[in-house]
Amino acid sequence: MLQMYQTPPWLQPASNPCGTGAEPTNLASWGAMAAQYVKHMDATFPGVVTDYEIWNEPNTTAFCGVPAASKLTEYMKLYRAAVPLMRAQAKTDGSTARVGGPATAGMQTTWVNAMLADPTISQNIDFMSYHDYMFNNLQLGAQWDTYNGTMSVYQKTQNTGAGPLDVYLHASQLVTAGKQPQGKNLPIYNSEYNLDWDYAKNCCANDFIYSPVWNGMYIAGVLNSVYAGAVNTPQHMVYFAATAHPYFCLVGEIDTNMDCTYLAGSAPQAYPQYFLYQLFGSPSYLGLQNGGHMANSISPGIKGNGLAVTAFYTANLDAVVLINPNQDTYSNMTVNIANTGLTAPVATLYQIVDGRSIQTSSLSLQSQGGTSYSAVVTLGPYSVQAISIHH
Repeated sequence: MLQMYQTPPWLQPASNPCGTGAEPTNLASWGAMAAQYVKHMDATFPGVVTDYEIWNEPNTTAFCGVPAASKLTEYMKLYRAAVPLMRAQAKTDGSTARVGGPATAGMQTTWVNAMLADPTISQNIDFMSYHDYMFNNLQLGAQWDTYNGTMSVYQKTQNTGAGPLDVYLHASQLVTAGKQPQGKNLPIYNSEYNLDWDYAKNCCANDFIYSPVWNGMYIAGVLNSVYAGAVNTPQHMVYFAATAHPYFCLVGEIDTNMDCTYLAGSAPQAYPQYFLYQLFGSPSYLGLQNGGHMANSISPGIKGNGLAVTAFYTANLDAVVLINPNQDTYSNMTVNIANTGLTAPVATLYQIVDGRSIQTSSLSLQSQGGTSYSAVVTLGPYSVQAISIHH
């Protein structure tokens, strides 16, 4: 994804306290420049850019010098000036790159409704995107499962209305009501998410115990939105890492600070959250990076406490992910997997161990008739495990 963001000096206003964050003085020129970027990337790096996102969090001071009440109106002018030209250039180049936005901080109902009702924008949007951070700069003291004046990370992640499931479900409902040609199938990108947006230390983002669990709960919640009424799962999700800032990373230097320091020339080391995304995405594990399909149903669903479960299948396997976000141990727990469509399969159990590795072992399956099976697992405290059923 290439984000078309900020303004070169020749399009900045003469009196400009905003620097590159200023709104361009000539939107047509900015739009023409954006189309030239598409042409350049298609010619020089064909196929590298699959998506172009317009601006970054334009509902904040990142769209600088624009009064709060005018940000949406001005952003829509910018979008109208640039995106039709960018899409036309991509078509000329034979590129399938997509263009969209608004990449707002938070899922902004007013912005999405206005854009998807606009006669120009609704016909020139290939995806709708938003950013989602669970906590702000005044809530950095949030603890995993203890209320201390701020809702705990565990509670908010599974909280009805405030958790990632409900935020994405709301986004899906807004898209369904839009006037875009794709209708309810307009792709939705969660194009930035993390625990907080302040580049500050918190309890859990880089913690060996809690980081895999929180990231697993976040992913499971968004995927499970389909069981609450979402038409589709997200087309893309982007865990936000920022090498120029502390505390936001997937790889870095493992030390007592766990601040994501990554010095030039140093060997990259996987942070705890890396293993969660490796488990979900890598073809060596569950392979979701190449797409998949959600199971017809899961039980239990996310209830605000207890185990978090999600299940999906790909061309190669059926997967059940089991996340234990609390201190209890669930010993010899039976997991039933019905209607796998696989005859005489084998099962593999993956376990994230201490936020430092993924342990792989074989798992015994018991036939329940047809292509349904059961397996027995033990879920330790604050753990993430996954069962893969395959030939």
